[in-house]
Amino acid sequence: MLRSSKVIANPICCPVCVSVGTLKEASLNGIRGFRKAGPVLDGNVKLYKTELKHLTKNRDEALKLRSEREETLHSIEKQEKNLEEMSAKLQPVVEQLNRYKERYAELTKLQAEIKSCEAERAHLTDTIKNLMLNIQNEYQGSDEELKRLIEDAETEYEKKIFLLNQSENILQRKHKELNTLETNQTKTIVEKTQIEMEVKRLNEAIINRDMILASIVTNYIPGDKYADVKQFTDEDVEYIVQFVDGLLHEYENQLTEVKLLSANEERKAQTDVDVVRDELAALKQKIQTIKRNYNQRSCEMISVEKRLENEHSLNERIEKVRDQFHKSLILKINTIQPVLNGIDTYDTGHYLVISHFEKIATFQKSASKYRELELMQKERANKLEGIRKIRSRHAEALEQVFAGSVIPFVATEKSLEEQANPNNIRSFINDQTRLKVVFSKRLDELEQSTRETRKQLAKIEQERSSLEATSKFTRNHLQEKRDQLKILEGKLLSVPGADDLEQTLINLQDRRGSLEEEYANEQGSVFLWCKFRDRLSRVDSDCPVCHRCFDSDAERDELLNEIDNRIKTLPSEFERKKQELKEIVSRLESLVELRPISLEIKNLHEEVIPALELKIKAELDKLTDVRSQRDKVKCSVY
Repeated sequence: MLRSSKVIANPICCPVCVSVGTLKEASLNGIRGFRKAGPVLDGNVKLYKTELKHLTKNRDEALKLRSEREETLHSIEKQEKNLEEMSAKLQPVVEQLNRYKERYAELTKLQAEIKSCEAERAHLTDTIKNLMLNIQNEYQGSDEELKRLIEDAETEYEKKIFLLNQSENILQRKHKELNTLETNQTKTIVEKTQIEMEVKRLNEAIINRDMILASIVTNYIPGDKYADVKQFTDEDVEYIVQFVDGLLHEYENQLTEVKLLSANEERKAQTDVDVVRDELAALKQKIQTIKRNYNQRSCEMISVEKRLENEHSLNERIEKVRDQFHKSLILKINTIQPVLNGIDTYDTGHYLVISHFEKIATFQKSASKYRELELMQKERANKLEGIRKIRSRHAEALEQVFAGSVIPFVATEKSLEEQANPNNIRSFINDQTRLKVVFSKRLDELEQSTRETRKQLAKIEQERSSLEATSKFTRNHLQEKRDQLKILEGKLLSVPGADDLEQTLINLQDRRGSLEEEYANEQGSVFLWCKFRDRLSRVDSDCPVCHRCFDSDAERDELLNEIDNRIKTLPSEFERKKQELKEIVSRLESLVELRPISLEIKNLHEEVIPALELKIKAELDKLTDVRSQRDKVKCSVY
């Protein structure tokens, strides 16, 4: 069967066997020949024995190959065990490699820091070069002398620094003293202003006193001694008081003389005195009424001063009260004056003069209080106007501080009127809705909010820096993987057919299998062709396929020549297929070596790079959220 299959696979036979009918006839003839001719079978047995030897040899070689295969499998098992052992041994190496990767990440950061340090070093080098170029005089002494001079200079520098610190401390103390002096100066200016106001008030009181003294001089002191006097000295005042006392003594003496000279007129005088006493009693009653009215009006003035301190109509009302008071005072003085002029008794005149001086003193006090009231009104009006100006000037800042809320009041006419009541002063001081109190609370709230916002901003900035560093490291890692992918793809594409590695490997393995099969078939057919050629070389040879005898020697020679040509061409075909098989094996080995690279490329394409890109996208989204959160916090602050 083997021989027949080889011959059918390589159909070279006699020309008669070409047609199917001839083959059938040859087969029948062959069968007849097998039946008739026994010697032919003996020859075949010899041939089979020869083939059996060849096949036995091939079987031994096959057994040898099988044993080698078993040894190879056993060796592979050993190698697999060794591989497992090596994998177990490599596990610490892998862990160490992972640690190396972590260290590599740290090394990358350190390299970045090194670059920045190198840049700084370059900058410092340039600075040193510039300084070296700017050095005009170079010290020519030794290094020790230069070091000693530097130490002395450092000592001197430290002394200068110490003196500078002392000077700064002294300057700070002087600044504090200057501030204290400025404060004292301000207090002194305030006290000076108060003293000037007091002097002004005293001057006005003296002017009023001089006016009263002038009226007394005009009415009671004869002569022109004080006619042109505009300001009375203390001696003049003492003289006038003594003169008035003397005048009173004269009245007393005159009264005594009147009593002694005219007893008859005593009754009349007594009657006149009674009349005068009645008038004096009426006058006293009127004076008491005036005092009550004065006290009542003084209370009203105080109440008005407290309640209507800043009213626009305060001046007019006070002017009316003052005019009314002056008119009533002048009227009462004019009423009292004739009585004083007509009094003949000592008691009545003395009492009236004393009452007159008391009223004058009271009027002076009232006038001074009124002037103080006017000054305080003006000062309060100026301060209130200053408060309003300050508030209007800082209205925008207050609106920003209170964030659209209603700004609390400072002082209004209504509030001033309410504050004038002593019962409301304490409640006004303790009022928690005043601008000062609310502003202080709002300022404390803003400071607390600012501190919390700053802490939040610091936390956000720290998170942002961490995210930026992580994102930068991830981007660098992604770039490294992409560079690695380019290098691996370059290595893979440098080999022909490596773009579709798996399909190329399948095709090459199929081609290798077919070539090995063809090569084995060709090697087996060489012996058969040689056997055919040997049989045809005999004189009584027949067709090796159909065993039919040739009609002529030319036909046999033609078949023999074809077989010889076939045998001659087989070595070149063997060599070509062997070379092709060698090239395929070499290419397979090179492509198999590229399989880890292909798997690595596939892993980078499908898993590593997409995972890094997703990680970068998530980090960028988170970084965007953190930045927007930071912007919102900044907007809420500013």
